[in-house]
Amino acid sequence: MWRKSLRYVVFLTLCAAFALVLLDRGISWWFADSIYENPQDLPETPIGLVLGTSKYVSTGVLNNFYTHRIEGAAALYHLGKVKRLLVSGDNALISYNEPRNMRRDLIKAGVPPQAIVLDFAGFRTLDSVVRAKKVFDAEKFIIITQRFHCERALLIAHHYDINAVCYAVPMPDDYIKTRVREVFARLAAVSDLYLLRSQPRFLGPKEPIPEGDVVIPPPKETAPVTETAPTTETTPPAALPSDNSHNVGNNIDHSADSKPSTEPVPVAEPAQSQSQAVAPSASSGVTPVTPTPEQGKAQTKPEVDAKSETHKDNTTGKEKH
Repeated sequence: MWRKSLRYVVFLTLCAAFALVLLDRGISWWFADSIYENPQDLPETPIGLVLGTSKYVSTGVLNNFYTHRIEGAAALYHLGKVKRLLVSGDNALISYNEPRNMRRDLIKAGVPPQAIVLDFAGFRTLDSVVRAKKVFDAEKFIIITQRFHCERALLIAHHYDINAVCYAVPMPDDYIKTRVREVFARLAAVSDLYLLRSQPRFLGPKEPIPEGDVVIPPPKETAPVTETAPTTETTPPAALPSDNSHNVGNNIDHSADSKPSTEPVPVAEPAQSQSQAVAPSASSGVTPVTPTPEQGKAQTKPEVDAKSETHKDNTTGKEKH
């Protein structure tokens, strides 16, 4: 009995596997003509839809799926195949923001910010594709992602009557696990479209993407800076205090005089030598006076005192004036 049950289990498993493979291959074959690997062959379309993914894998290494999508989107813009890029991704966590990461890297790749539109509610491929039409009013666009992802995205676009083609960017070398998971993702997509009739998690009001060329404002002109020479204020030198000791007549105090004195200042006569004082000329009419020894000592005494004071000052290292 159990052998018969085992046969049924094996048979049903094989049928399910065959159905999965048939579904997977059928979707790939159905949309093969809408996928382009050479960007030159793509028709010019106003909008390019970049499907988001994480920038880094769980080990912290840069995700090659992400890198190829950014490079492909920038290439289409620079070739003139698209005029604007709608980047759609997950923004469920504060620390995880796919659209902002894509915008930042697209700007680094030379895409102007005015040509990038952000969709923060692209939680799934279905959300990104359907919101492009119902929210951003895009009836025709180019989907930018890997080939296996293109096929599922085109399946959703076809179901919602969206005129879309896909640019298949290169695949990383380690895509086997992702490709196996894609088989079950396609089964889930068929279930959402034809059985559950699922809708995007968020829709909201329409935000139509502007048509026409992107207008890039010119860079702001800054006024040239003119260098001015520093102004130095010259102040007149302060008047030096007058030193009355260097003036003629320094023994006269003028501080109490309201007017300058008109009286002539007596001029000291030059000192006469001792010989002239002792022996004046006969025509002067003055009786010569011979100094006594006591008077001679009195005259020479101040000189001795001056010498002694000068000696005392030199011992202290000071010069007395």
